Amino acid sequence: MITENYIKMCEQAEEIQKLCQYGQGDWFINVAHEFEVIPDWATEHMKEWYKYYYHKWLPTQEQLQEMLTMDTNYAKEYNKKTGAIFCGFYIFLDMMDWVRNWLEKPTKINCNSLNEMWLSYVMYKKYNKFWTGEKWKTT
Repeated sequence: MITENYIKMCEQAEEIQKLCQYGQGDWFINVAHEFEVIPDWATEHMKEWYKYYYHKWLPTQEQLQEMLTMDTNYAKEYNKKTGAIFCGFYIFLDMMDWVRNWLEKPTKINCNSLNEMWLSYVMYKKYNKFWTGEKWKTT
C-alpha cells in the first residue's frame, strides 16, 4: 500500500532515488503529489520526461527486495551457493529477524505498511539508516 508516510520516506531516501532506472511499470509521485506509472508502451523519450518531471520514485516491494538480492555482500555469497530463489528466502528470513529485534526497540518503529517496512529494511541493511518518522538517520 502506498501511504503518505511511504511517499515521504521515498522522497527523503536519496540513496534509493539514485538507483531508479526509469523502467516500464515504475511508480512515481510528482510535485503535486499525483501518482503515475510509466506505461509498458513508453518510449525512451517518455522515460526521459519522467526523469525530469516526476518528483520521486516509489519502488515496489519487489524492486526493494531485488536491491538486496543483487547488492548485499552476504546475498551475493549466498546466491552463488544456493541460487536466486534461496537467496531471496534467506533475505526474507533475515528481514523477519530484523523485525523481531526492531520490535524490542519501539522508538525505531515507524512503519504502517509492508512497503514502509521493506524500505526501512533496505535502508538499514545497505546504508545503516533508520526512519525516525520524519527523516532518515544514521544508526
